Amino acid sequence: DEYRSCIDKLTEYARSYEITKNKAEHEKYQALLAWWTGIKPRPSTVSLSPGRSVTTLEIAQELGCHEKEIGLLRYANELSQQIIKVQRATFAEEEGQSIGHTGVFSSDFEQKRSELSRTIARFVHLVEERVNQVEKRSERLLWFGNALIFFILIAVPFTVISLQQRKLGESFRSLNDSQSQ
Repeated sequence: DEYRSCIDKLTEYARSYEITKNKAEHEKYQALLAWWTGIKPRPSTVSLSPGRSVTTLEIAQELGCHEKEIGLLRYANELSQQIIKVQRATFAEEEGQSIGHTGVFSSDFEQKRSELSRTIARFVHLVEERVNQVEKRSERLLWFGNALIFFILIAVPFTVISLQQRKLGESFRSLNDSQSQ
């Protein structure tokens, strides 16, 4: 969600700037981009790694995402860089640096955003699928553990009683044997 949210916010700031030419939009864009790309520390308001200067990809690697999931994030980062290039061009052109771009309102830009959204959705699906598998395994292990505990709680007393009865039986036989002699 954070990944999508950041790209959406960056786009919102770039589009707003293109329409209003308000420098505050450019400043908000730069501030968000700086922490999102790991240049500056992440704000305390984010749930993952607040206060650290790390990228989403680095966080995913630290959290133990699998290679297929990391591959999707790498592709998402490539798409993000293409999107950011167009967004930055919006600010550059307004500052008199015409670098030629299709614009943040173009269909090409929206296609890139859609592809990014689909890629992030695939990433989320893979992670959720893996988490569900782990939860199912955990549930099976928990069931097995509970069954084992139940068995031990039942088996131990029966074993103790059985051993005591055997010992008692041996004592009676020994007593009977000694009385019969």
